[in-house]
Amino acid sequence: MMAVETRCLVDVQKVRHVYGKGSKERLVLDDVTLTLSENEIVGLLGRSGSGKSTLLRSIAGLVVPTEGEVNFPRRAQGRAM
Repeated sequence: MMAVETRCLVDVQKVRHVYGKGSKERLVLDDVTLTLSENEIVGLLGRSGSGKSTLLRSIAGLVVPTEGEVNFPRRAQGRAM
């Protein structure tokens, strides 16, 4: 069986996201790390308010994580997605 080379498309490192300030702070993502590679199918499951949409918005660049990074390694190499 031949090994299939997969390329990292999205690299999420130690993402943390907090909504609100002070006594109204709500932690929705805490230390999320994942790598999404070419040809992978991924599902996000969780109850309401668990951070699924916030994670997707962070990956899409619609919100900036409180901490951590979302990187697109192939884009950094000058390749189209």
